[in-house]
Amino acid sequence: MAATIQSLLEEISGVEDPVEELQSLKTALLSISLSTLRDFVSGQRFDVIFSLLNSNEREQVDLCVDILERILLALNPLHLVHNYRGKLQEGLSHPNDTVKILALTQIGRVVEHPEAVTEIINNHDILRAVILCIGEEKIAVAKQAIESLSKISHSKPGLDKLFQTDLLEVMKEVMARSDVIRYRIYERAHFLAAQRADRRRCLNQGHFN
Repeated sequence: MAATIQSLLEEISGVEDPVEELQSLKTALLSISLSTLRDFVSGQRFDVIFSLLNSNEREQVDLCVDILERILLALNPLHLVHNYRGKLQEGLSHPNDTVKILALTQIGRVVEHPEAVTEIINNHDILRAVILCIGEEKIAVAKQAIESLSKISHSKPGLDKLFQTDLLEVMKEVMARSDVIRYRIYERAHFLAAQRADRRRCLNQGHFN
C-alpha cells in the first residue's frame, strides 16, 4: 500500500487536473490504519498536496483537505509542527473555510502536546492568525479558533502570551468588528481570566471594555 500511495503522489504532481488521482489517494489512505500510515508518512513530504489547496476548484480543495486531514492525523504533533508549521500558518488565512478549520484543528492537536506546544506559543504570527479567525463569519471556524486558544491557555506561558503581549490588542481589534464577535471573545476572555489569580487585572481594569 505504501508503494501505491507513493505512486499516486508522483502521478498527482505530474497531471494538470488531478481530481481523479486525489480521489484514489484518499481511498488508499482511508483503507489502512493510522498506525500503519504513520510508518509511511513520517518520512515523506506532502508539499504537492498543500500546493493544490491554492485552487478555485472546490472539489480539488475538498479532496486535498480530506487527504491532509488523514495524513496529518497520523503524524506525531512534534513532527507535524516542525515540518508543517508554515503550511498551517498559511491555512489560517486561506479563503476556503474548510482549510482554515483543518489548520486550526491541527494546531489544537499540537498545543495539547507537552513539547510541541512551545512551538505555537512562541510563534506570534500563528497566534495572531488564530485570534483573527475568531472574527470569521463562519461560526465553525470561530469555534475551532476559540477551542485552540482555550487549549493554549491551559499553560501559564500560553495564558501570559495571550494577555500580556500585543495579542491582547489584536483581540480588541477583532472585537470591534461586531457585537457578536465581541461576545465570543469576551466570553472566552472571561473564562481564561477566571483561571488566573489576577483575573481582575484582565477584566476589571478595562482590557475588554
